[in-house]
Amino acid sequence: MNFEDFYNHLSGYNPGSIVFIALGNENRADDASAYHFIDKLKKQHPFAAAHYISAGRNPENVLQQILDRHPKAVILIDAAEFAAQPGEIAFLPTHHMQNSLSTHGYSLALIKKYLQSTIPVDVYYLGIQPQTLEFHHPLSAAVRQGIKRFFASSTASS
Repeated sequence: MNFEDFYNHLSGYNPGSIVFIALGNENRADDASAYHFIDKLKKQHPFAAAHYISAGRNPENVLQQILDRHPKAVILIDAAEFAAQPGEIAFLPTHHMQNSLSTHGYSLALIKKYLQSTIPVDVYYLGIQPQTLEFHHPLSAAVRQGIKRFFASSTASS
């Protein structure tokens, strides 16, 4: 997937009604990929108008922040094992949320279920295939390049 595909997937939503949630442990190499991804996404038109929340390893701690923004779409972004090349980015099916490689113990499927039982909202899971999750290592070159490639298709940079 590239930025154009991503944009098309979310084009039915007003950007102000989208909440992007970055998940992961910033001290575990590619587990920090979601933070790098949203740093670049914030600069893209029209997603600069969206809401961004860094949830770390505890997405359950930001549920009220999500609800307070009255979203129509929530996109959970996390390092995820989905048998792709390191740095590959893709929307993953809901069932993958239960089997996700993750450093947080709270089920993303349960987060989705809670949000949808509270408000009418679409919840998506955007995975970034990691290369390594070693402690105290920087983002791998493969994931850094994958994120760069993803945004290279964007002609809407601000």
